[in-house]
Amino acid sequence: MKQTLFLLLATATALHAEDYAFTARSTSLTGSVSGYDKVTASAISASFGGAIGAIKANNEFSISENGDVILSDCSTTNKGGLFYLNQSSYTTPQQHTTLNISDNTGSVSISNNYSKSYGGAIAADNNGSYPEYYTIINISGNTGAVKFTGNNTDGSGGAIRSDGKLNICNNGSVSFTANAVNMANGNWGGAIYMGVSTENALNISGNDTVEFRGNYLYKSQSTYVPEATVRLNSIYQKGTNQANYISAKTGGSVVFYDAILTESAGSRASYELNADYTDANGATQKAGGTITFSGKYVQQDLAAFDGAVGDVTGSLTSTLAANTTLHNGTLSIEDKAVLQTKNLTINGGAQLTLQDGTCETLAGGTLLFQEGSVMAASGCNTLSAQSITFEENTTLTLTLGEINQENALISLATGDVSFSLGTIDFIGIDTLAEGQYLVLTLAEAELSTMEWNTDELTVKGLTAGDSIAWNESGTALYLNHKIIPEPTTATLSLLALCGLAARRRRK
Repeated sequence: MKQTLFLLLATATALHAEDYAFTARSTSLTGSVSGYDKVTASAISASFGGAIGAIKANNEFSISENGDVILSDCSTTNKGGLFYLNQSSYTTPQQHTTLNISDNTGSVSISNNYSKSYGGAIAADNNGSYPEYYTIINISGNTGAVKFTGNNTDGSGGAIRSDGKLNICNNGSVSFTANAVNMANGNWGGAIYMGVSTENALNISGNDTVEFRGNYLYKSQSTYVPEATVRLNSIYQKGTNQANYISAKTGGSVVFYDAILTESAGSRASYELNADYTDANGATQKAGGTITFSGKYVQQDLAAFDGAVGDVTGSLTSTLAANTTLHNGTLSIEDKAVLQTKNLTINGGAQLTLQDGTCETLAGGTLLFQEGSVMAASGCNTLSAQSITFEENTTLTLTLGEINQENALISLATGDVSFSLGTIDFIGIDTLAEGQYLVLTLAEAELSTMEWNTDELTVKGLTAGDSIAWNESGTALYLNHKIIPEPTTATLSLLALCGLAARRRRK
């Protein structure tokens, strides 16, 4: 690979003609490290911002178009186990202090870095007096695996702390695993911490796959804390007043095994799920993949901490405290996970999937399924909102199982629910044992106050012996499944003879 070095003010040494290694901290990083087969940093320590170096005063620094990038075991007693971005000045025209880790063709591995202050691997501050002069972190266009593993801090942001723009876009596979906040007494962001700046915004779009798992907040035992506690947390936003994007490319996925938490959101804040995004070539793409919030590994991952009490509820509950829209593809809530939003809209053509999950809005919030949207449910699930509206031509795809003989497939907790001119499609009814199944319960509404015109609904998937009925109070909907045996060969033969005899008598 051709070796290219533009302007770099960091101390480095060439291991051989096609490798590049950071060996000591630079006070000011700028320019680009580009064109190497391998870029490495290992066990660099510094007593102030960024073990490798600081990027500041509207400068831009890039690690781009290399093969493998391996940055590990670096530490600082200040900010940023690897890099510290500081927007300490402002200029006209407006510029931004920027870090690019982009367009590398090998693996990008950022692991086991430590910061005492905040940002286990990367820390980025804004200019407090002029928030519009924000910092930018771009992790984009890397075709190999991008892995943030085992980074940790005593402050906030186990892997990354950003008070500006954080863009993780158009990479191959991306994973944040076992990153940690070591002292969670007011510190947050097991993997990523987004600050309170009015300009901070998150964009995770167009990657092949993204996974957050085993990122955690650890609060040790002390005089005021009787027991050590641990909580799984992927992303924490202290405050946001911008649009935030999480999009899974068609055929791709974004999976949160650890919860997200937004502390507060301004009037301009939103979460745009599976919105159109710009790919690496600058073309607009429709995001048709799956975004998943899952509690599958919560018990297992919490149990790994001997002597610490696991916060199961906090680890399962994700809160997006702003208006949230699912534009395309699928939003899936699984394995006891809970997703809370301010208001949630499922656009036409998009699908909300519940598999033992809970979807709820915060106080006064609404849940809207637009015309042509789908909700699919299996297991035991809860929908909770001030109002739940299914517009015309929406579809409920319902898969009942043995558990639904005792527990509802869907529990609706609302005083205002509307569903008419839609389709209910029962899946796999012919595989069920004979009996009564609880399809739906209404926790706060009654049938008399519910705009649910069953004459206008299309019901599919039932067998010949099935019937649907409400209980007397109108708060529970049941499927009574009865198996009607297929006629045996002897019976069919007898029927044939009877038919023949009948025809003969008509002659």
